[in-house]
Amino acid sequence: MKTSIRFKFALFISALLLAAMLATSLLILSAVSRNQAHNAEELLDRQSTSANILLIEFVSTGEYRNPASFISANGARFARDLERITAMPVQLYGPDGTPSDASEPPASNTLGTALSHALDGKVAYVTLPDRIIYFAPLTVREQPVGVVRFTYSRAQDNEFYSQLRNQLIAIGAGVFLVAAVIGYAYFSRVARSIRTLNESVHAIEAGHYVVPALSRRDEIGDLSRGIGAMAQQIRETLADNEAERHKLALAVDELHRLDTQQKELLGAVSHEFKTPLTSIRAYLDLVEMYPDDVELAQRLRDATDSETRRLYEMVEKVLRLTEVEKYDFEAELAPIDVRELIRDIAGSLSGKAQKSGLTLTYTSEPQDGPVLVNADPDLLGIVVLNLIDNAIKYNETSGSITLDVRAMRSDVTVDVSNTGRSIPSDQHERIFDPFTTVDKSLSRATGGSGLGLAVARKYAERMGGTLVLARSDNSGSTFRLTLPASPR
Repeated sequence: MKTSIRFKFALFISALLLAAMLATSLLILSAVSRNQAHNAEELLDRQSTSANILLIEFVSTGEYRNPASFISANGARFARDLERITAMPVQLYGPDGTPSDASEPPASNTLGTALSHALDGKVAYVTLPDRIIYFAPLTVREQPVGVVRFTYSRAQDNEFYSQLRNQLIAIGAGVFLVAAVIGYAYFSRVARSIRTLNESVHAIEAGHYVVPALSRRDEIGDLSRGIGAMAQQIRETLADNEAERHKLALAVDELHRLDTQQKELLGAVSHEFKTPLTSIRAYLDLVEMYPDDVELAQRLRDATDSETRRLYEMVEKVLRLTEVEKYDFEAELAPIDVRELIRDIAGSLSGKAQKSGLTLTYTSEPQDGPVLVNADPDLLGIVVLNLIDNAIKYNETSGSITLDVRAMRSDVTVDVSNTGRSIPSDQHERIFDPFTTVDKSLSRATGGSGLGLAVARKYAERMGGTLVLARSDNSGSTFRLTLPASPR
């Protein structure tokens, strides 16, 4: 059974005060007892002196010329006179120890010993619970005459001692009860504080790290504030650990994603690189079989030139894509006139478009001054170049390409549209994955590798923009590049 700490504290304080009261009471009673004994001794000493003086007066009158026979002849009378004077029972003994009162019973061993000391000229007394028996020698002209015995009643002293003891007991009991009540009331507040601290500790054990602080200016208050600070530190540490765990989980997921992507990229690169090399190898085998075939040799040269160009383009784009995936570099953003940049790139690719029988049209909303975007000029050039190049490669015969720039309040959009075949809806996001093409045969025929859109989207996101397939239907497709506008 658990005992309350406030009860223990109250009991301890009460017991401590009771012990102090008990010690004080014992000291007081001991002092009173010694004082009573001292007062009785002084009184008896004075009475014995008075008895001796009275004896000398009787002898000096001449009526009792023989002091040695005074006690035996007149002891009873002299004893009665002393009793009237001292108000105490008195008994006289002769020089030989014979009592003046013949009816006096024989003295006990203790009294006999005291009487012997008195007959030898010494004062002696015996202290009993209810009285003090005092023996004093009587002398006349330095000659022993006998012994006087006084009996001092201790009834009054005992009654006073008993009353004082009872009063001290009552005071001690009262102090004990009052101290217990006051101590219990006072330590109830301390117990509540300790109980609050105990609840705070249990709350921390249960995972709740917000604990109230006690407004006390003592060690309990310091302990409460210390527990609160400890809980705050634990909460912050756990939060930091949780944040680190989350970062670690994200890092593990990212590593897993990169590992998967790397494996997919490696497989795709191996497959895409193998195709042109297989084509070149096949032509070489044919030339080896027909070394004199001039037309076959020319086809070998044309195929080798085409496939090596395709390999070179794929290697360059793979390197760019790997650079974006591997290195977390920051684009060097600066205000760029997007209309002028698109106009220059469109001009450089206009010959390729015309060679494919395509019409390249550039439109822009009327606006005074340049249309500025916050972008990296090199990265933006690669993005736009890839979008226009794809629009040329995957267009239809005698089709068209439209470039449209629109400036809005916070961003600028660039739409690149062509009149090629539509892209299935389930491929709208996959075409931005490396080596993903809608029509493999068309990609091989046009030299497409499926890397252009992947590189373009990565670069667009690195500049804080987006690249999406905005539309794809029977009339063609539109890719939309959105970049943050640069303030003028």
